[in-house]
Amino acid sequence: MKSYNSLCTIRRQFESAVQSVVDDIACYSSDPIADFSRNRKLPARILIPLIIQMGSASLPTELANFFDDPKFSVTASAFCQQRSKLDPEAFLHILHLMSFSRSPSLLKGYHVLAMDGSDVNIPFDPDDEETLCQTGSARPFSQLHLNALYDCLNDLFLDVSIDSSRKTGECAALKRLIRDHRYPAGVERRPAILAYL
Repeated sequence: MKSYNSLCTIRRQFESAVQSVVDDIACYSSDPIADFSRNRKLPARILIPLIIQMGSASLPTELANFFDDPKFSVTASAFCQQRSKLDPEAFLHILHLMSFSRSPSLLKGYHVLAMDGSDVNIPFDPDDEETLCQTGSARPFSQLHLNALYDCLNDLFLDVSIDSSRKTGECAALKRLIRDHRYPAGVERRPAILAYL
């Protein structure tokens, strides 16, 4: 029963974090006046959870899996148009709200944090020099570098940064994530024990 209650609590925290972004959607839109102002099949309150729960299937399959009603359909084109209106900062804001939705466990008053970086393959774009990679005689590919800051005692990610594959300075990214981490009101900044993986 405890795990069910925990899942319900996490679900409520997630819905509250999404609602916080939806309430201030103009702050997370490409065009604050026009975007998400009309009634569409994919308003922000549906678009955000849809993007977060997507897997690795094709876009039409993901859309079909998300919407249970076969009579309700959203085209891939409509999804892409709505997605382009949403600023990625919306997802970072949700992550930060979820990270500080409860009092953190500390070790002698310290956070215990770890950070690691991973290369992430993305769709090939030969015109994007920032993400273009080539090793030896292999075919070129596109890649980003993801750095994630993890709270070891509380089992959650606190922050992420995404760089081009050419900028893989993980030590610099760690310093930047610690320095720039946005703590919500009422949460004091405490020193951290760091593990660089």
